[in-house]
Amino acid sequence: MRKNVLKSFVVLLSVYCILSLCSCSSQNRLEGYVYYRLNNNPTTLDPALIVDVTGGALSAKLYNGLVRIGEDLSIQPDIAEKWTMSEDGLKYIFKLRHGVYFSNEREVKATDFKCSFERILSPNNISPNTWVLDKILGADDFVKGMAEDVKGIQAPDDYL
Repeated sequence: MRKNVLKSFVVLLSVYCILSLCSCSSQNRLEGYVYYRLNNNPTTLDPALIVDVTGGALSAKLYNGLVRIGEDLSIQPDIAEKWTMSEDGLKYIFKLRHGVYFSNEREVKATDFKCSFERILSPNNISPNTWVLDKILGADDFVKGMAEDVKGIQAPDDYL
């Protein structure tokens, strides 16, 4: 009797494993879509408000930045094709790549980055991420509502 129960268990376990493997097939996936397994739900997908690991991981897949981190952990160009830094390390100038578009087919411009950074610092948004940009010249006055823009964030043309 005990042998029969054990045999039945092994057969059922084998069938379960085979069915499980078949259900994980990539044939169930539509071409052109990204599939990403989540362990937790993100609190938000708004980059200005993300503070959780899941939201950060999704954000890194959804949005491009000026730079990105390469596989060797070096800083690599992303939307910025190149950048320079002043000798004192206080001024960075990013040159954007031409031909980078949003999903609505509008080209990405330098003012889009300026607006995104100022949105993080805006006292209206109460972003928990202001600390990332608070050392920029004029950020403190902007956060306090004493300035209309951040003096240290400029977009002199579409690609600088």
